[in-house]
Amino acid sequence: MPPKRALWSEDDLIAAVRAVQRGTLSSYKTAEIYRVPRRTIRNHLQSGSLKKSLGRKPILNDEEEAQLVQKIIRYSEMDLPVTPRILRQLVY
Repeated sequence: MPPKRALWSEDDLIAAVRAVQRGTLSSYKTAEIYRVPRRTIRNHLQSGSLKKSLGRKPILNDEEEAQLVQKIIRYSEMDLPVTPRILRQLVY
């Protein structure tokens, strides 16, 4: 069974960050009330981002990813196999 991560919602994160910004609660008390890790609150305060995200940042943005998908579809229409090597060349 995989570990459970980020059991809090984005709304909880926003409320927690706002409470700390207003100074109504400490980061420790806010983490306890909203069940958002204190370090997560601190990181979002520093970055200014209120979006919940897990894992690494993507290499490609949405536009680049759409272009890559179109290229892969074109390859398949020409009956050319897309090997991992070709895929890496298309990405980079």
